Amino acid sequence: MCFNGWHAGCYRQFSKDKFPVLAIKDLDDLLVDDDKLEVEDLNRFQEARDGDHLMVTFVCDECVFWDLRDQKPIPGVLLDEMMMLCIRRVILDSFWARERSTVAANRREGSKYLDIHTNLGERNPYKTRGPWDVSDDSFGFRAAIGMVMRSLDKEMYADYIQYETTRRIRSHLSNFEHTTPGGVGAATVGEEGHTTFMSEACTNSFWSRPFAVGCHRRMGDIWRPDRPVNVEELRLVFQLLEEDWVAY
Repeated sequence: MCFNGWHAGCYRQFSKDKFPVLAIKDLDDLLVDDDKLEVEDLNRFQEARDGDHLMVTFVCDECVFWDLRDQKPIPGVLLDEMMMLCIRRVILDSFWARERSTVAANRREGSKYLDIHTNLGERNPYKTRGPWDVSDDSFGFRAAIGMVMRSLDKEMYADYIQYETTRRIRSHLSNFEHTTPGGVGAATVGEEGHTTFMSEACTNSFWSRPFAVGCHRRMGDIWRPDRPVNVEELRLVFQLLEEDWVAY
């Protein structure tokens, strides 16, 4: 059983975390003036907030590592350190599916709830939260780690690939799990004969959803609309086509 305790302000991304974070400075040709934009939160996606554990299922880094590798991380071992870095990143992404204001408002309601039941003589009105059995990776940590590692790949027009490319890892694993025993649950048939199956894949777990949302928010989307072609560029295109025509 894990007896680790975590303080939100101390639960931060590691200094070696180089996973992409889309910032305002990364956006070219904005449709609004820079002075109209809100001031960026410099700690966004980098730290936990008081109350995150009240909105997202939390399993500590060491417990996740143990359940994935069946051993404790060894300090100084590069692969173990990289795995711990990825685990911290995906957990922080799951937290940041919700904004600071939402987390803070939910925590305040929790404080009021505790005060009410304390005044009624109850010591703890909440259900027991653990321990969680994640030995079969029912949360989907492997898929999440695969996604953040995939996000480090380069793209032709950007330093890193887009989120929509990154999530193909999740789609791949989801498709695979649906081919395994227990990957698909009960089926329902509609009036017109359409069949819907219940997915038991780890990529559809309660934790996987906030992770995907937080990861998408961190990476963002870079929209590159088509632009008109000027006369000089069009003339060069025809010149290249003429050269190919002569060559072949």
